[in-house]
Amino acid sequence: METENKKKYTIELVRVGCIECGACAKMAPTLWEMDKKDDKANLKNATDRRIKDNVVMSERIQTDDIKGYEGYFQSAKCCPVRVIHIIDNETGKKIEIYTQKLDEIK
Repeated sequence: METENKKKYTIELVRVGCIECGACAKMAPTLWEMDKKDDKANLKNATDRRIKDNVVMSERIQTDDIKGYEGYFQSAKCCPVRVIHIIDNETGKKIEIYTQKLDEIK
């Protein structure tokens, strides 16, 4: 039986809360793009999309090295409505990015 290769962190965009400001895409254009249909942010290479009534509610991507993806951390910090979350998969808890520095994350 094959075990699932679970990554250490999940980056989550709660897309329905996006106010279309584009701060994330400006901060890290290689990681985010603005949707041409509804102007909301899209998480590039999202591996998990939650859809309800033909609307993308949230998107997720997993990574082992959050420090290697500083753009996720910085774009989450600059989001004015705080709909970008970094989740520690071991604990299931969101990392408090608004009071924590990137180099403090283990």
